[in-house]
Amino acid sequence: MADEQNQIVVEVSKDLEELIPEYIESMNNSIVHIEQLVQDKNFTEIKSEAHKMKGHGGAYGFKYISDIGFLMEGFARDNKIELVKKCLNELKTYMTRIKIEFKEDE
Repeated sequence: MADEQNQIVVEVSKDLEELIPEYIESMNNSIVHIEQLVQDKNFTEIKSEAHKMKGHGGAYGFKYISDIGFLMEGFARDNKIELVKKCLNELKTYMTRIKIEFKEDE
């Protein structure tokens, strides 16, 4: 776990509190899967996984994941493997630094 200075606080609706642990686990599994797809240079599947990330991230309150998914999807479409890798590394760092705070909807 990252030290508190380097944490990224993400506010998530309290209504999603029970779903978040499974979502985080799913994201970590996706990262491992995408790493393999990058090794295989399977741009079609990278694009598909990134597209899912783009949609799910915002729905769960993780805009950054949606943004990275958007970028990764475009880079995969253009076969830019080094930029896909950069996005993947940034996502991995983000996932180790997040601190989730649940808040009541207003």
